[in-house]
Amino acid sequence: MEDVIIESVMWNSDDDPEDEDDDEASFDDLVDMGALMGDMDFARTTSLTYLPANYPPEKANQVFFGLYRLLKAREEYVPELAMEYALYKLIMHHVAAIDLINGELMDGMFDSLFEDLLDEEMRETIRDGEFSTIVRISDPYRRTVFDAALELVKNDSDLPEDKWNDAAEDMIMMYEDMRNYKETCFWDTDFLFLDQMSEDELRDSEINEEMGILTPKHDNVIEFPMKDRDGKEVTVKATVDIKPWDLEND
Repeated sequence: MEDVIIESVMWNSDDDPEDEDDDEASFDDLVDMGALMGDMDFARTTSLTYLPANYPPEKANQVFFGLYRLLKAREEYVPELAMEYALYKLIMHHVAAIDLINGELMDGMFDSLFEDLLDEEMRETIRDGEFSTIVRISDPYRRTVFDAALELVKNDSDLPEDKWNDAAEDMIMMYEDMRNYKETCFWDTDFLFLDQMSEDELRDSEINEEMGILTPKHDNVIEFPMKDRDGKEVTVKATVDIKPWDLEND
């Protein structure tokens, strides 16, 4: 699932939307999310890997699967703070894994596996000597982004004209490098406050009062008209936690 989420935030304009839907459908068919939602072993692993140390493990699956559903949704939604944290950790985890593999490549760890176990694409990568954190924007979309970046450089830069193209290219490369996703994927890093305090503590803190990071918590209460054993009409109230991205039809 980590790879599926990572691919959702990468530049993937080359993909055919119909193919992408097929891939997602296949993934959903293969993974029983309903069963995993209540799997505490999975929750503890998810919490340890992607969430703050003080985050309740029993809520980890809801955050992780919610992030997946949000990224897969057709409409755009504002993610919850814990989801932003999980996405940030997931991206950094992916970058760290690439750095680890590159370090092992330099040490020759994969030499004995080269001929027998690796496919041709992997062999070419090893011959090149490095895995990259750069995900290039595919053409013709890259040209569109370059033109927009060039316009920004022209209007907002004091650079001489002969430096405009290089500056626009540098701007695009910053967005293409996963190492910069912390700056390019998120509008702020308020989610890092979760390393210092829980969501409830943050909601009640002076920091939140000044910055408006979290809104007051409101329970979603649904009332059900029913009848008791004597036939008297009564109202039963239930608190539900339904997210807007969960209401979309698959």
